[in-house]
Amino acid sequence: MTQGYTPSIIYVMKKIIESKPEKWQCMLDTIEAVGDQLNKPTYRFLKGELVCCAVEEATGMEYVDEVGYDLIDSDGTTYECRSMTSLFYKTKDCTKKGIVLKNMFSTVGNAGLGFDYLLLVQTDINDFRVAVIDRSVCDSNSYQIDGQVRLDSVPVEHWVISKGELSTRNVDSIKLDLKPAFVKIVQSFS
Repeated sequence: MTQGYTPSIIYVMKKIIESKPEKWQCMLDTIEAVGDQLNKPTYRFLKGELVCCAVEEATGMEYVDEVGYDLIDSDGTTYECRSMTSLFYKTKDCTKKGIVLKNMFSTVGNAGLGFDYLLLVQTDINDFRVAVIDRSVCDSNSYQIDGQVRLDSVPVEHWVISKGELSTRNVDSIKLDLKPAFVKIVQSFS
């Protein structure tokens, strides 16, 4: 949808908020169950996959993992999803500086950002929050450094899940034992 008309942030928020906070509880429960097992640098991409699958479940958007965007809604509006333990300041409604919007090592030149909206998911189970930021805000508040386009600190005006809206439910932990699965794949070819 980035090529033509982009729906207003009000329209987008209405659609996402219709997904209701209780549907976002599945994401928080999943993050709580997995714990810090996917926080190591090797596994962070898997944590991003897990978060995007949970966004798909909560919103009905489709997780497509295309170059420039991760999710697409039924109207063709595209969303880039970024998740980190600490995306927002604790005492003010702003993003922290330096969120990576685009890695240009794998692209030719700076073709611009390929999404309509940025969806930010803070995965701290004690301060779980989700926000949406219009790409125009990203365009006017980004900078390039070390082959990446990063976001300056910007005020968050559109919360999907605000501070304290959801809380943990002490779900059982899930043990992710990934190495045996990887070894089994390798051994299947030896």
